[in-house]
Amino acid sequence: MAGDGAAVPRLMTPDEVCERLQISRRHLYRLVERRAIPHIRLGRRLRFVSADVCGWLDGKRVPACGNARVGRRLAERRVRVAQPTRTSGAGRPRLVEDAALFGAPER
Repeated sequence: MAGDGAAVPRLMTPDEVCERLQISRRHLYRLVERRAIPHIRLGRRLRFVSADVCGWLDGKRVPACGNARVGRRLAERRVRVAQPTRTSGAGRPRLVEDAALFGAPER
């Protein structure tokens, strides 16, 4: 095995992964339990291949939009808000501007 020329991948401990991803140990173990993050079990020990963790993290990346109009449209979109009636108190959905919900002046 020493002379076969195969490179051994860089293995990381759970503490190293937590530090690198800036997450708690508890959250990391939840990811492992759900098999959401690539890992290796060596007996009872848990290890992570550095390249696998970097690849997994790249897969989580959300691309930037680059379109300023989209942000404005999101801020001006309509949402459904339940407004109770005066007589029965039961609510019926009504369309309300987001701007009104956050106290912004209407145009």
